[in-house]
Formats: sequence, structure tokens, C-alpha cells
Amino acid sequence: MDNRVLKQAIALYKAGNKGEARNRLALLLNTQPKNENAWKWMAVCVDSDNEKAFCLKKALEINPQNQTAKKSLTKLRGVIESLPKELTELLPVIKYGGSDTFVQALSTDKHVAEAVLKQMCLGAQIRGIRFGATLQMLITNSDPYNYRDVYLNLESLWTVFESYPSKLPDSEDDLPEISQEDEIQAICRIRERAITNIELMIDYPHLIITLDDGKVIFINGQDDLYESWSLGYASNNASETWFVVAGPGNRIAVWAPKDFNFT
Repeated sequence: MDNRVLKQAIALYKAGNKGEARNRLALLLNTQPKNENAWKWMAVCVDSDNEKAFCLKKALEINPQNQTAKKSLTKLRGVIESLPKELTELLPVIKYGGSDTFVQALSTDKHVAEAVLKQMCLGAQIRGIRFGATLQMLITNSDPYNYRDVYLNLESLWTVFESYPSKLPDSEDDLPEISQEDEIQAICRIRERAITNIELMIDYPHLIITLDDGKVIFINGQDDLYESWSLGYASNNASETWFVVAGPGNRIAVWAPKDFNFT
């Protein structure tokens, strides 16, 4: 997972998408806390001097001979004494169905992630496709005062059911292998359909999206090594980022503005 996610984060940063790069690095560091390069790149993705200094210090704890981190940290010497004790805003990760949390005062129940998903997607429409390292489904809301594109990274197997099935798949083993061309055609067939519900399964973070014509998008959320899907609206301003990721080991990472009401 570490090399792939790190390369994705670096590419996003170089493309000017610092917000999403930061989110990717946060997910990586939650599972690879001793990844020296991830801490170094996180230092250029965060906003405040305190956060930059914290990340550089973590890189130096792993490798005291990291000259780049040493030089960068020297420039931030004036803020070292006020380093935050915890990286709560950079690693807001909850264990799916468990008790570990780094996000401020959030429940570990799946309703936390579902609340953010619903905020981004309910009433929005499937609008198109974006090509890249991972195929993205684009979702656009219809609010003229808050217009924005939400992206859904399709990093695992997925399918579209004609109606809500009596039994949902348990894992990728229950889903057919499809080509990218098949994926593109599937997205085109549901283009302009509105999202009426979005939810997660109880035992695993499989993503289930119900459309206004009754069709159901099912995206596998179970993988021991890699992300399965991610959905969000990334901003270079961390306080405006909305992001949900199904990470390895049935973990869900959630980013949302501090003032968002999860209840």
C-alpha cells in the first residue's frame, strides 16, 4: 500500500491538489506511522508552521540523518516549542466497528461516515467520468449556491444492480471482473440519475448508492492491503475538505469541517 499511495499523493501535490494529497498521506501514515518519506511530504502539504514542524520532527525521529528535514526544520525553529502533542487534525481515522479514534469527539459507529457521505451526495447526480491512475465517477450537486464536483475513486470491483438485491455481495469474490471499457459503459448508463440514498454495510465498509430509478451501485470496501474506494471534495484549505476513504483492514477515514454536525 505505502508506495502506491505515496506516489498518488506526490502526483496530486505536483498537480496542485494539495488537499487531496494531504488526505492520502494521512491515510498512509495511519497504517505506516514510520514512513519517513510520507512525513516529509506531509510537511509540504499542511498549512501551519506548527504542523510542518511536527511532520519534520517525526521524519527526523525515524531518520536523524535526513538532511532535507533538518534544513527545513531549522527554518521553523521559532515554532518548535509550540508543537502540538497529537496529530488529531491530520489523522482523523476511525476503526470500522472498533474503538480507535483520532477525530475530535466522533463516534466510531458507521453513522459518522454515512453522515458525511449523505451530506456530499444526497440529491446529487451522476455526471461523468474522469480518467487517471484510478477511474473516477463524478457526482455533481444541483445547489447553485454550493456547486461542486464530488469524485468517487473506483479502486476496487463494483457493479450496478437493477434493483436493491435481497442479498448483497460479501466481498470481491462475489463480483464479476470487468474491463475499464465495461466500467465506462456502466457509468454512462446511469448518467444524470440522482442519488436518493448512500450507505455502508454493517460488517464491512462496502459502499451502496441507490439511484432515483431504483438501480443500486455496489462498491467493494474490503481489502487487507489497499484502499477500496474514496469519495470526497478536496480543497487546499483543510477546513473545507470533505473526504471518506475505505482503507485496508476494514478501516474508514473521515474528514469534514469541524463545525459539521454528525448527529
